[in-house]
Amino acid sequence: MTLPGPGVVLSFLFYLAIIGGAGLLLGRGAESLLTRFSVKLTGGVILGFVETLPEYIFAIIAVSKGSSQVALGSAYGGNIVLFTLVFGLMILSSGSKGATSFGYKGSKSDIAILLFSSTLFLILLVGIHMVLVAGLSMIALFGLFLVSVGPVGVEVSDALTASDKHRSLVAPLLLLVIAAALIVAFIDPLLNSVEQLSTVTGISPILLSLIFVPLANELPELFSSIKLYSSGENGRKAAVASLLGSKIQSNTLLLGSVVLLASFLGNPISVSGNSSKLSLYAMVATSYLGALVVGRAKPSRRTGILLLLAYLLSSVGLLTF
Repeated sequence: MTLPGPGVVLSFLFYLAIIGGAGLLLGRGAESLLTRFSVKLTGGVILGFVETLPEYIFAIIAVSKGSSQVALGSAYGGNIVLFTLVFGLMILSSGSKGATSFGYKGSKSDIAILLFSSTLFLILLVGIHMVLVAGLSMIALFGLFLVSVGPVGVEVSDALTASDKHRSLVAPLLLLVIAAALIVAFIDPLLNSVEQLSTVTGISPILLSLIFVPLANELPELFSSIKLYSSGENGRKAAVASLLGSKIQSNTLLLGSVVLLASFLGNPISVSGNSSKLSLYAMVATSYLGALVVGRAKPSRRTGILLLLAYLLSSVGLLTF
């Protein structure tokens, strides 16, 4: 392994800073939207979609280039990173803040969809080899997730005038649009800089898609989650909702789209080989871990540390397999 040159490192740090700043804007915009919309709509759907944009972009590019396995690897790795590293750092950044649980209104249905989608995808691809059925099923589950959102509005203070209410909606939406534009513009250069670092250091493309690409993809969610989690009870709930929501969208809309697009382009997905299966097993396992923490665990430093240890163990396992 050789050391990368200063130009490669500086480019990586520059793009990293841009994506990190976009993550902070996401958190600020979502925090403001909580005064107008429900926690589940704000965190799970709106913020979850924007935060999953890097994964969508990367997956579409990879599939269009015939690298469907790399696209799947980044999606699998995204789950591992988010439900261990991001979740753990989010908890440790602000502590428990007096909270007794991670739950929010609608969290039980989100957990059920997350677990069902992960398990069904595993069974259809590995156990039965029904690729098209797997893709269509994931898209259908995404529709079910949207239906489960339910009432979207929250009570707005009567002290606000009509113009105040209008401005209070425009400003956070503008922040989300700016953040999304930054992510779309700079995620590909960031991923390219990660690939250059990996090429120079001799790290394989498979490990790149499983370990390093998800780290870059999940940066906006890391910063926005920390920002939201530390902003109060509603912010904490929205941060957790965004974790579940973004991974539900990744497991359903993203994976379903990858499978269907790959088949349409004549390069159907095939889960064969130990490394491919292991990465899928790890994705399902961390989905169960994230669901278990949200449904059963209490916000505490111990929980955050255990999640970070889970990330280290899973990363070491993938690197040494």
